This record gives sequence, structure tokens and C-alpha cells, in this order.
Amino acid sequence: MYDNGGRRDPFLSLIADSVSVSDLQELSVEGVKLEGIIYDPLQGSLAIVNGEIYRTGDLIGGFEVKEIGENFIKIAQEDALYTVKLPIDDLKKDNQLNRK
Repeated sequence: MYDNGGRRDPFLSLIADSVSVSDLQELSVEGVKLEGIIYDPLQGSLAIVNGEIYRTGDLIGGFEVKEIGENFIKIAQEDALYTVKLPIDDLKKDNQLNRK
């Protein structure tokens, strides 16, 4: 039997199964990239941020999602509230594609 000498097993994950990697990483507001929104005020909207899907109340790298609007999200960290909007150029491009 292998004696680890009190050292950790290098083959065991350092991240617990119930913890998301995004929860472990602290982000600045500039690091929160809003990529899309599925807006449904009746059943709950979803926001796509940095390639992952979030709902109101979820944490994004230390920020709590407070509100998801049609083209923005509001996130809070401690006492500060920030609004992150969808890039307007992407919205214009999507509208042009839908008209054709």
C-alpha cells in the first residue's frame, strides 16, 4: 500500500463537486460579459454571462444577479449595484438578420 507521507492525493480534485468553478473566481464588473438574454417575465428570465446560464439570485464570481431585463442585468456586490447591458452592436446585427 502506498504511503502518502501526509501529503494530499494528487489525483483527487481540489474542487468539491457541488461548487461551480465560476463561484470560486472573483470577477471585476469589466469581466462580466453579458452575451444573451432569454426574457420571460412570467416564468423567469435567463442571462448568458461568460458562456454560462444564470437566473435571478445566482452568483457570478462574487456578484449576485438581482434583475434580468430585456437587454440588461443588474448585479450586486456588497452595497454596490451595477447594470450590465447587452452590446448594442450585436442587437443591431441581430435585428438586421431578422428583417431579411
